[in-house]
Amino acid sequence: MTQSKVHYCRNPSSGLSNLILHKTEWERITRQTKPQENRLEQENKYLQALIEQSRAWMKNWPDTVEGCIAKAEKKKKNQRARELATIKEFANRKIVKNNEEVIEQARQQIFEGSCYGNKLVSALHESKDQEEREAQINFKKEIKQKEKEQEQKKTKTVTFCTFDLDKDSDIMKEQRKCIEVENSKTNKEMFEKQKEEEAKAKEKQKQADITDAQLMKRLLELEHEAETKMKLVEKQALDQCATEYKKTKDELAKWEADYVAKIEACRKEQEQLNCQIKQVHERVIKEYRESSKMKNNFDATKQLQLEKKKIFDDFLAKYIKRGEDRAAKKERKNAEKKKQDRKNNKTIADINKSMAEAVNQRQGVNKCYCDRQCYITKSEKPRIMKKATRDAIEPEVRAAKPLPYFGPQRKLLADLRRREKEPSPWSGTNSIHMLFFKNAEKTLNECKNKIPARKVIDEYNKYNGLNRTTFNYD
Repeated sequence: MTQSKVHYCRNPSSGLSNLILHKTEWERITRQTKPQENRLEQENKYLQALIEQSRAWMKNWPDTVEGCIAKAEKKKKNQRARELATIKEFANRKIVKNNEEVIEQARQQIFEGSCYGNKLVSALHESKDQEEREAQINFKKEIKQKEKEQEQKKTKTVTFCTFDLDKDSDIMKEQRKCIEVENSKTNKEMFEKQKEEEAKAKEKQKQADITDAQLMKRLLELEHEAETKMKLVEKQALDQCATEYKKTKDELAKWEADYVAKIEACRKEQEQLNCQIKQVHERVIKEYRESSKMKNNFDATKQLQLEKKKIFDDFLAKYIKRGEDRAAKKERKNAEKKKQDRKNNKTIADINKSMAEAVNQRQGVNKCYCDRQCYITKSEKPRIMKKATRDAIEPEVRAAKPLPYFGPQRKLLADLRRREKEPSPWSGTNSIHMLFFKNAEKTLNECKNKIPARKVIDEYNKYNGLNRTTFNYD
């Protein structure tokens, strides 16, 4: 039970103090003052409300029967609404009276989406591209032609009369002559000046070459001196290295000799020690062998070896005897088999002999064969008849040839002629061919360059077994 806080408020007029309660506490007190029946009724109503609320919630749960029913009803309502919408849409549409146009449009749309429709469109585009290219080339040619004409117009000179220009020709000639003389003098002076400058430059170059040669000579001398010094230093270093190498070699040889002598001394000492150890071991082994216990062991081992050898010999003898028995049995079987084979071969030879005799006896019998146009066998020899019976047969019958067995009948020929006259059965390819050639004709009319479209048409004819006379598409 929860504890409720109670607050007392003191009256300033020194009267009774006021009691302050919380709202929930006040409700609890009022509930307790009410009779018991009203409280039970309220609790029942509250429980009933909770039950109804839970039932309402259960209707929407997918794993309950009510939920499945509600879901199915909702789905049914949605389906009905969709159907009504489609019906209204169909009713509101305009009724197309001319169905042939619609069918033709559908066929045309299907053909445009097919491979040959795309090929015709691509052929049309190719021809248009070629036309555009040709137009561009022609336009460029026209532009070049116009530019050439304009240049020719610019280069043309206007001719006019110039008889007044020859009046002062002598004066002009003298002036030109004076100018040429002055120019020649200046050119001569410039040439002489240039020649002097070239001579000075050559002299300077010569002096520079001499100085360079002297410097090079001095440099070579210095290099030669440096080389001689280097050779001398190298020779001294080599001599010093040789002496040091000889010294170290002698020291190494001396050290090796001392080392070998020490090793030899150690080896001799080790050999002496090993010899002593060996003598001690031999003496111990000899004493052990000569003891009575060792002698008894040797006798027991020898006896065991003899027993093993005896067992092995008995085993070999037994196995050899078994092998001999098996070989003898096999030889007996082979001998019996050879006898039986000989008997069988003899009976077969007798049978073959009797069959050969029977064949020789039947060689004189007449052979029979079957004619191609008859199922009755006939003899190779002519039939023996009496003269009276042979004369009784009419000569026309005897000379007449038999009718061909596999000859065609008139009924079959009549059926063949009738089938040839009948119209060919309906096929949907004719309408497809007509549609293709209709579009091909339209494409050819629109194209200026007809080679790509012709290629598509020839390909269609090739793969569908058509010729140029089947449909007139030109």
